[in-house]
Amino acid sequence: MGSHPGLGLKIVVGAVLVALALIGLGWIHDVNARRLLEANRWVVHSYQVLGSTDDVLGMLRDAETGQRGYLLTGNESYLAPYDAAAREAASGLASLASLTADNPPQHQRAEALRRQADAKLKELAETIRVRREGDAAGAQARVETGVGRRMMEEIRKTADGIHSEEESLLARRIAEAELAARVLRAATLGAAALVLALLAALVWVIRRDLVGRAQAEARLRTTLHSIGDAVLATDTAGRITFLNPVAEELTGWPSAEAHDRGAEEVFRIVNESTREKVESPVSRVLREGAVVGLANHTILLSRSGREIPIADSGAPIRDDRGRLAGVVLVFRDITAQRAAELAIRRLADVVNSAGVAIVAEGMDGSITDWNPGAETLYGYRAEEMLGHRMHELAPPGFLEPRVSAEELAAGKTSEVDVRRVAKDGRTMDVAVHASAILDSTGRMIGVSRIQRDVTERRRQQEEIRQARRRAEEANATKDRFLANLSHELRTPLTPIVASVHRLQHRTDLPAGVPDSLAMIRRNTELEARLIDDLLDLTRIARGKLELHREALDFHELLASVVQSSRSELLAKGLSMETHLDAPQHFGSADGGRLQQVFWNLIRNAIKFTPAGGHVTVSSDNPEPGAFRVSIRDTGKGIPPELLDRMFEPFVQGDSTAARAGAGLGLGLSIAKTLVEQHGGTIAAKSDGQGRGACFEVRLATTADRPAPRLSRAAGVGATSGARSPVSVLLVEDDADTAEAMRTLLAESGFDVHVAGGVKAADETFRLHPVDVLVSDVGLPDGSGLEVLRRLRALRPDLPGIVLSGYGMEQDVAASRANGFAEHFIKPVNLDRLIAAIDRLASTPA
Repeated sequence: MGSHPGLGLKIVVGAVLVALALIGLGWIHDVNARRLLEANRWVVHSYQVLGSTDDVLGMLRDAETGQRGYLLTGNESYLAPYDAAAREAASGLASLASLTADNPPQHQRAEALRRQADAKLKELAETIRVRREGDAAGAQARVETGVGRRMMEEIRKTADGIHSEEESLLARRIAEAELAARVLRAATLGAAALVLALLAALVWVIRRDLVGRAQAEARLRTTLHSIGDAVLATDTAGRITFLNPVAEELTGWPSAEAHDRGAEEVFRIVNESTREKVESPVSRVLREGAVVGLANHTILLSRSGREIPIADSGAPIRDDRGRLAGVVLVFRDITAQRAAELAIRRLADVVNSAGVAIVAEGMDGSITDWNPGAETLYGYRAEEMLGHRMHELAPPGFLEPRVSAEELAAGKTSEVDVRRVAKDGRTMDVAVHASAILDSTGRMIGVSRIQRDVTERRRQQEEIRQARRRAEEANATKDRFLANLSHELRTPLTPIVASVHRLQHRTDLPAGVPDSLAMIRRNTELEARLIDDLLDLTRIARGKLELHREALDFHELLASVVQSSRSELLAKGLSMETHLDAPQHFGSADGGRLQQVFWNLIRNAIKFTPAGGHVTVSSDNPEPGAFRVSIRDTGKGIPPELLDRMFEPFVQGDSTAARAGAGLGLGLSIAKTLVEQHGGTIAAKSDGQGRGACFEVRLATTADRPAPRLSRAAGVGATSGARSPVSVLLVEDDADTAEAMRTLLAESGFDVHVAGGVKAADETFRLHPVDVLVSDVGLPDGSGLEVLRRLRALRPDLPGIVLSGYGMEQDVAASRANGFAEHFIKPVNLDRLIAAIDRLASTPA
């Protein structure tokens, strides 16, 4: 077969160009498809991080809600959200850690969130444990410390940090995915057009030359076999004349079997959505004689039943005279491209359905994208806002925060609070999170702003601040009220105690009077104890209860309490035995507070044991290093339903209105708190109604021993000749208290001078300089603190003792800070007051 001299070269050059173009375009298509899939994967990854963070935060909120419900009601069913959240939190945190492993800063935040969540769950569990053990006040006190709230605030800050970073990454990744999709679409269209043009040109050259047809066809077949797209050719009857290897693979038909078969039998295509048969492009080309393309969403059904999304173009094959000689189809598998497009569509759906406003701006600040969330937030449609600027929605006079484009371009994000006016005239507080939009080269091409209406949140935060301020003011008012109530209740008790104390040391009283005095003293001390219980409950609730530890002999302390209870035992007709048998009975404790515990327990036994009953106080060492006190009675016992609640505030074993001396129901609750603050335990046991009760206290022992106590030579009632003359200035505005204290101190051998206020004290001291000042705090013309300051201007080393009805921690601290050596709370322990005066008078200046 002859040929024109240049025909072979033309065919070769054309074939090479077609092959190179197809290979190059195939490579470009593959690179961009991979880039699109990768960008989409990272977008989905960002949503997973955001969702996982929200899940963890929601679990912790559920856990805290369950805990609060349980603390308020004691109902275990309220713990269901807590239990579920506690179980799921670990897996949620682990998932978040895994998702952020690729991003070290985010991973560090995830690890911080895990530690904070673990700490929060432990804090919730500990509070629940305390509540389950019956200590509702203790559990509430833990809540009121604010530790749990601060931990939750830290958790929210960490979660917001993760959100902020991931939202910035999300905006950039969305931009990258959209750019990759545009490039992919352009590459696909370019490839189809170029291949069709080259093939058409090649076919035209081959058909144009009559010489060398067979060789040209052979070379063409070789070329078409080597390209990456599928190629199918037919004659004018639509019968298959050629399939390249890619077409064989996609259709499932070997070329030999497909030859001379109708194109519709080999190349079967349907609509992806409707499954309706699509007209063959071969038929259209033969009918129209022009280049045609497939509609979108076309599926090729291969011979094996495989469904393959394809893109297709068909072109007529013409001879050298321009007559139609057949059809060539070029088609490709676009599964990856379709997946990427679906991912982008899903991504667009997510952005469009997001509950927040997402606005994109160009580098000049003009709005380029406005999602439905922005339409909902501001009321303006996208077409109304595109090309405008966000600051146009700011209210008059509002100073717009500036966000540095350089910082955004460097990868930093910015969150600011702004004010915006919606289309309906509403003014809103809006939180705006800004991040850079970068192209594939990393160049900043715009700014993405995620915007949320935080007006309600700001209002709630302000309400919370106001509520906290009101609560703090109410708490301060309550403290002032309790301090004043304590003072007003204690002041009348002081002359009673002093007078009874004085009369009890007389030996010439008629029969029966000592018993009456003992009764008066017991009830006066009970009244003072009730006031102390109220103040102690306040201290406990505020976490202000302090212990002053020293080495103690527990047996000596118990013997003292038992002795002070003897008169009450005898008055009620009860008997008592003590068996203090513990070999190890020394420890480090606050003697006054332990005395309060033992006094409460013994008095509780006396109160609930009828006449003729019996109370036993015993001690032992259940194990090395442990000291146990058991206080057992033969009284009415404790009903089983009350055993678990005996140590709750205001819970009492007998709630009838007729019972006498019932108290406030605070003693056992306070005793439990004091024992636990010493690191010990307290428990109640009873076999039921009418079978008595037993209270056990366990404390740790130490090897320390208390220092020997020196007995005071001169007691109450001693004559003035029993001690060296000591002069005392007593400053007290209550006449009854002043007279009772003056008489008692005078009979104890002191030289006493009395003043009723600050001015009178100054005048009296100038006439009669004294050794010791004993002063009330609240005086008609000032305070006892002012008295000490004035008198120390005359005598700098003057020792002072406060004698006051104010007994809150701040009152005692103020006395110490202003130079008073002692602060005695009314009604005063007179033996201790006399001992303090002796000690201060004999201490060298």
